[in-house]
Amino acid sequence: MEIKTFACEATIPKNGLRSLSDGGWRVTVDTQELTMQKAAELMQFKGTFGKFVFATPEGKVTEEDIDLPAETLEYKGEKSKSQRLRATLYILWQQGKMDKTFEEFYSIQMEKIINIIKDKLN
Repeated sequence: MEIKTFACEATIPKNGLRSLSDGGWRVTVDTQELTMQKAAELMQFKGTFGKFVFATPEGKVTEEDIDLPAETLEYKGEKSKSQRLRATLYILWQQGKMDKTFEEFYSIQMEKIINIIKDKLN
């Protein structure tokens, strides 16, 4: 599997962090000016699930510094169940009206799935 990464200089503005009801965080990142090539590289990640690393200008990120949980895949080279669900929802979004961003659509659909399961709990 090819690992795709993107790096550029960026700032997290003062109002760029917001807690979400599910315990996650929304992070807004403002990049410095990007060349057309760098902007195209960045666009490839739109709607993609990934891992986020941020380092201050004096910081140097090495692989040892990044404490990310390893993904356990049932079969090597296959997507996890959550990646498959997200990819399936993305296709459903593309086939629909697309009147919301994918992130908004994803959030709504995940809430529906969660509520279906919660309704089955005692």
